[in-house]
Amino acid sequence: MNTSPEQRLTHSEFAARLTNRMRGNELEKGEAALASSSNLVVVFGASDDLMEFRGAIYKEIGAYEGTNVYLTKDGEIGEIHDLEDESVMPNKDSYPRYRPLINKIEAVWQPEGLLHNSFGADWLIKTDIPHSTFDIFDDEEPDILFCRGIVFSLDEYRAFANSQPSDTLNS
Repeated sequence: MNTSPEQRLTHSEFAARLTNRMRGNELEKGEAALASSSNLVVVFGASDDLMEFRGAIYKEIGAYEGTNVYLTKDGEIGEIHDLEDESVMPNKDSYPRYRPLINKIEAVWQPEGLLHNSFGADWLIKTDIPHSTFDIFDDEEPDILFCRGIVFSLDEYRAFANSQPSDTLNS
């Protein structure tokens, strides 16, 4: 599904659409396709053990008690432990595809200091990638913040990543 330039949304416009949604209804029907056609990535915590990616990247990562993932300059996603595990990435320095690691996206479980109505959130998604945030509230207790997620542009990310040293992984 291609969109004309006037139909493409920015990450801030898309995050504004998502904020104040309820857990389980983070994206309405058709919004993942709209994000994808705008080359946007939506990241949020789900349940008590998942990090979800929707839009231009579609992936579900196990995140029990929090996790980190990385993006290559090409926008491919992998889990941080893959970089440290020689059985998964033997001689990783010899694989050019894995050298240009630039940034991580972190799913923080029960982050300190993220309060709403005196209650702490279950999830906080963090990154140095240029992004906008949105808040998802608990479906059973609507006054409680469940997750602060992010939306970023894959196009902006690639420009950002290409401006960084190719051998760095922010940690």
